Formats: sequence, C-alpha cells, structure tokens
Amino acid sequence: MPFDVWAKPHLLGQGDAYSQIQSLATKLVTDQGKQDARREHVRLVHGQVQKDHRTVQEVHGSYNEMIRLELARMQALGLVTPASPDRTLLQSGFTFVQFRFTLDKPYLSKDDEALHICDNPLRKDKVFKVPLLAATAWKGLLRWAAVKLVVEASNKWSDEEFVRRRLQVTRLFGNEKEVELDEATQLTSYLDDQRPAAATLYRHELKRLTSTGFVAGRLQFYPTFFDRMDVEVINPHDRQTKAGTHPIYFESVPIGARGTFSLLYAPLDWAGERPGAWKSELTADMSLLGSALSTLFLRYGFSAKRSSGFGVARNEIDGQVWAYGGTTPLTQLAKLREVMKRAVAY
Repeated sequence: MPFDVWAKPHLLGQGDAYSQIQSLATKLVTDQGKQDARREHVRLVHGQVQKDHRTVQEVHGSYNEMIRLELARMQALGLVTPASPDRTLLQSGFTFVQFRFTLDKPYLSKDDEALHICDNPLRKDKVFKVPLLAATAWKGLLRWAAVKLVVEASNKWSDEEFVRRRLQVTRLFGNEKEVELDEATQLTSYLDDQRPAAATLYRHELKRLTSTGFVAGRLQFYPTFFDRMDVEVINPHDRQTKAGTHPIYFESVPIGARGTFSLLYAPLDWAGERPGAWKSELTADMSLLGSALSTLFLRYGFSAKRSSGFGVARNEIDGQVWAYGGTTPLTQLAKLREVMKRAVAY
C-alpha cells in the first residue's frame, strides 16, 4: 500500500516519546536513514547502558518513562484495574478474579499502525499509548486453552460426559461460531471433528440451553496494560553462508514486566435462585477456569509466537478471588484450580 508522507523538518523529534518514534518513519527513504532511525528507536524505547569502572547502570528510555506517567494517569481515572463487583452481586453467584503477574518470557503482539519504523510494532492503547492485551484477545486465548483441556481429557469420557464438558465451555465463553442448531446445515466445528458421534447429542442439548443457538457466555474480560516496553531483534541467517541477512525488529514487553489480569464470572441466568441450586455448577466452572488459566499462563503462553515460548508468566502472582463466601488470596498460578474451587466452596 503506497503512502504520501508530509512532514515539517523543524518539527521532527519534538513532542512526547510516541510522537518522536512516529516521526522516525520519515527516514525510511534511504538505507542510511533507516539504520539511523532504528538506532534512535532502540534508544528511545530501551534507553542506554552507562558504564564506569565500578558499576553498570541501565537507563530506561523516554518511552518507558512516558508509560510510567500514563499508567499513573490511567490509575487515577480508574482505567487500569477494574473494581470488584458489589456484595449483592456476589451473593448471586458472581465471582471476580484478579491478579498481578510478571512475565517470564517476552510478550509480542501486532499493532495496526500503517506506517512505523519497526517491522512489528507492539499493540498499544489508542489514547494513552501504553502496551496492552485487549479483552477480546484474553477471551479467545482462554477459550482456546479450555478447549485444549477438554480435548486432551476426552479419551476417558463417554459421549454424554464429553457433551456436558462442551456445553460448559459454551456457557462460559458463548456459542461456537461454526455450530448451527439445524443439523442439515453443512457446518462442522473443531469439537465435532474430535468426537463425531457426540455432535448430534451436543446440538440436542444446546437447544435446551438456547432456542436460537446464540449464547453470550458468563465471562466478562478486561484489558491488561503492561508497565514496560522494549525492542527485540531477530536476525535470520543464510543457510549456506551462515551470515545474517536483514535484522527484523519487534517491539515487545520484556521479561520482568508486569500486568494485571481481571475476569468477572457473571451468571445472569441464576437471578432469583438460591445458592444451593447453583453451587455445584459454580464449583465446576471455577475448576475449569483455574485449570485453563494455569495452562495458558505457564505452559502455552498468551503471546504471538507462543509456540516459540513467548508470553509465559512466572508462577508467583498477587491477587484475590471475590466470591459469595468472601475473598481468597491468590499467590501461585500452578495452584489456581485448587484455590478457585476452594474460594467458592462455602
């Protein structure tokens, strides 16, 4: 896609760190300009390393300083971490999970900026320019992890049990886009392929849950904002000469950066029912969610290129579960399943 870039030379390099990085794209017209712009990009994001005869001190770039200031502004506006639901909602089965985690491997994503100095700019908030992972991305990632858990354990289940677990995923995350209630429709989903004999039974049970085939899902997700950004460089090598070819620059959230994950379990269909009517279902849902979260954060990762190990978090977290029985602290991702089940087992 061609672009016309109009710039006033005396204004380039002015403004905040984000504006300065954006202005670097005007130097892409020559090879030397491209090299200079990329070095400046790394300096603005990563900063410099100061060395003397005794110490080595890393100086964070101006973009990370901007992130710190913008996060403080967002926190004052109540935009970084959502508040827990009202006590009356908790008495109706609503459950809120929130914890602060630390990256053990870098996080990568892809922004939709049309013109940027970096080959793969990190996705950022449109207003505050802070690195983020969108709520819709969390929903897709966690659903994928839950489905993986169901498929991995499906060999030991009957068709009836497989359908029950599949309906549980549907209740939590909403309807499967590939599934139609009309069995004559020539559409099949991934889970149909995993257990073809249970496909008809699943649609029969789905009709009891919804007459239209559309289910909103009980889970509400929130974006995660990260507190740091960095630049990664991948340099592909020629297979014959073993020499580097053209370095590829990725903006990333580095190891050690932190973010907050928030999730609201909102069973609106339980309105007016007593706790005894939904306690067992709530416990089962928390068990699946705890397992899916642990698997996603510790095993698979939630980043682009996660098959290469990107986007994995450290086991230690700091958070809580708010449920109708009270609050329960969260300290380890590996124990989420047990703790989340215990949090609602009152």
